[in-house]
Amino acid sequence: MSNISHGADFQRQVLHLMITEPKFCAKASEYLQEAFFSAELKWFFRTIRELYVEHKIPPKLSALTSECHMHGLEAQKYLDQLNMIYTSNPQEDYVKRELTNFIKANLFVLAAKEAVNLYNSGSREQSYNFTKDQLDRLMKVDFEKERTANFGTVFEDLEVARKQHTGAIPTGIIGIDQAMNGGLFPQTWTTFLGGSNSGKSMLMPSLAYHAYRAGKKTFVTIHEDEEVPTKMRYYSRFTGIPFSRLFAPDLTDEERDLLRLADGVLKDHVRLRFMYLQESTVEAVQAAARNLHREWPFDLFLCDYGQCLTTNRFKTIDNTRLLQEYIYHELKQLCLELNVAGAGGAQVNRAGHAMAKTGADLLRMTDVGESWGIVKKSSNVITMNRSDEDATYNRITFLLDKVRNGTCPVAVECHTDYGRCMTHDADNPSTQRIMEISLRPSKEPEDD
Repeated sequence: MSNISHGADFQRQVLHLMITEPKFCAKASEYLQEAFFSAELKWFFRTIRELYVEHKIPPKLSALTSECHMHGLEAQKYLDQLNMIYTSNPQEDYVKRELTNFIKANLFVLAAKEAVNLYNSGSREQSYNFTKDQLDRLMKVDFEKERTANFGTVFEDLEVARKQHTGAIPTGIIGIDQAMNGGLFPQTWTTFLGGSNSGKSMLMPSLAYHAYRAGKKTFVTIHEDEEVPTKMRYYSRFTGIPFSRLFAPDLTDEERDLLRLADGVLKDHVRLRFMYLQESTVEAVQAAARNLHREWPFDLFLCDYGQCLTTNRFKTIDNTRLLQEYIYHELKQLCLELNVAGAGGAQVNRAGHAMAKTGADLLRMTDVGESWGIVKKSSNVITMNRSDEDATYNRITFLLDKVRNGTCPVAVECHTDYGRCMTHDADNPSTQRIMEISLRPSKEPEDD
């Protein structure tokens, strides 16, 4: 890549932020290169970076003006360009987001070439270690969020924590919600980790339902199932009508009334986006979520499920753990950016699946093998343990094995009714009955 995309105007905005923001200038000086800029702006980047490296502060306008005068007869041309830089009006969030993606892409391309050369030369282990180191470095590139947190603002910090707690979205599993101080917090990503047929996809409509009851909106991206059966799951969960019953030609008047009511609720509170083939990339998911959030602000983002996704940036990487780690990192970053709670399912490897099916012990994060990259980037991890015996008796155990805002490990045995996409605490069966007979939320949604 020879220069920054979006042309000279975007590049001037980058230079403007280098002059006006010390932390941005430090990152830009570290990661950007003169070759990224067009001909008329290369000198400004080189000069700003040199002055910053020398003095450890962004150069003042007076210093840059003096540098421009050193060009003699061409000084006015440089002064005019400096004026265009200084008077540009940067769209700060946009510039930082685009620059972060640009730098990551460049670092990856350079790292991939070196890794391929090492691999082809016979240094396979060295190639792997080099790739891992470069990916770790790449994860740290973020112009959008500062990593330094200072103390001295305790009550402000408490207020932020309380707002997060107030915005928590219940999972509907009482023991888990209590351990998580209310449920799924904004700006966190929760992974439900389990074997195949443990109910990960069935859980998504239930999470959307409990978000609705809390007055919240949900956006769901689906990358595996077809549209009709997926929509039927949501109709079933929001009405309590068994999934198989929805296909019957002799629906009762009561069932039809429930379906009409549920259809209106779903229209207002849930959006599904089916993303296959070319759209099955984490970049496409991020773009869809950002676009929708601008016109229809949602509170909960569900991805069913992230392991189906690829990325436009790492097409040559043949390492499942590293690829999954990057994708789930990006899903969590999306939640941070949009200030929403995020959740999705993930399937354990063969050994972990076998362990879950036998029911010899509860599946733990340490048993998931290649899924460790997902665990590493998740704020919370809840394993879904459903042995063959459990399936016979319609039960499942949720183990809260990792949590950022609560207590773990906490295990809760639940009854299941996958015909209605439902789970509920074994000790609290009444918590589900009201959901079958009423579509009224526990609190009225706030007006937009």
